Parts: sequence; structure tokens; C-alpha cells
Amino acid sequence: MKCTSVLAALPLLALAACNQAQTTADPDMELAAIRAVEKSQQTAFNSDDLEGAIAGYANDAIFVGPGEAPARGIDAIRASAEGFINDPNMSLSMTGSNGWVGASGDLAVTTGNWTLTMTGADGKAMVMNGINQSTWKKQANGRWKTVLDFNQATPAEPAVPELPE
Repeated sequence: MKCTSVLAALPLLALAACNQAQTTADPDMELAAIRAVEKSQQTAFNSDDLEGAIAGYANDAIFVGPGEAPARGIDAIRASAEGFINDPNMSLSMTGSNGWVGASGDLAVTTGNWTLTMTGADGKAMVMNGINQSTWKKQANGRWKTVLDFNQATPAEPAVPELPE
């Protein structure tokens, strides 16, 4: 009888242990870590550092550039980024990152504005403004990586929409 009671209590004990193991993330700390990755990517792009520019993407990430087909996986993202980095007029500026982190602390979404200078079809430098939304996943090593990076060109520098609280 004692053995049966102990066996019946095991699932309850396991459930209690799982509930104690859950932690609430510090959203400000997590967003600061993500912003550091974003800043590092921007610096890498502007320094023609291809591997640094894509280091913030997960191996299975998807990148969607304005008017482009999705680049699926790190190799396709590398090929897309290489075209920008090889452009002698390329300059990238990212500003206004808003975001939220899920209570679990392992998923986040950020939005921001960007300005990209690159060579246009006429061979002259052109400026494109846009808005970005990225979905981030915290990796097993504690680092944040982008799993979906969606970019939309806008006619002028847009205001970043405020996310609901």
C-alpha cells in the first residue's frame, strides 16, 4: 500500500519540480542582449564583414528582404548578405528598436527602422528606407539568434509602431 501511494504521488512531485524550474525572464536584460546583437550586425555590415553580419542568424532562419523571395537557411542568407556587402555604396543604419520578450524568456520580437544606401540600377547611390520585424529565439548557449527577419521598404523613414503592452 505504501509503495502504491508513493508511486501515485510521483507525477505530482514531478509537476511541482517542473513548476519550480520555470523562471520569469528579465525583459529589459534580454532586449539589451538582442540590441547588442543588432548593433554587432550593423557594424559588421558596414565593415564588409560577411560572417559577422550573418552571425546573429540561426542556421534555419528565414530572411525576407524588400521585394525579394525569402532566403531560407544560413547559406541562402549568406548569399543574400554577400550581395549587399560587395556593393561599394552599401551603408546600413538601424534605429528605433522596440520589442518584447515572452515570459518564458526564450522568444522575442523586435521592430525597428532601417536606412540602406546601395547602388541603384543607374549605377548611382540610392537610399531606401524601411521597417523591420524580427523574431528571435534564445539558443541553448544563452545567445539570441534571429529565426525570422522580415523587412519592408517604405516611401520615407517610418515611425516604428509601438507594440501593445
